[in-house]
Amino acid sequence: MVLPKNVIKCFCLIITMSFFLTPLNTEAQNKKKKNDTETVVTPSKKDKEKSIKELTKSSKKIDGLFTIYQDTITGSLQMIVNE
Repeated sequence: MVLPKNVIKCFCLIITMSFFLTPLNTEAQNKKKKNDTETVVTPSKKDKEKSIKELTKSSKKIDGLFTIYQDTITGSLQMIVNE
């Protein structure tokens, strides 16, 4: 039995569209870490009085358009923006 070309094209189109329209696995996006013990840190006067030298004591300086300091322990970045 030979099927007409239109039937084969429609069947292929339906199969192809079913791949695009089926829901994808979004479990990876939904599995965010829930931190039930969120703490709000308010800056104190001590934090405001710290100099750049004190804040970047354990950091590596990276010169460029903006000066960037990378903490050698945690890897966090801090950037200095001049006026």
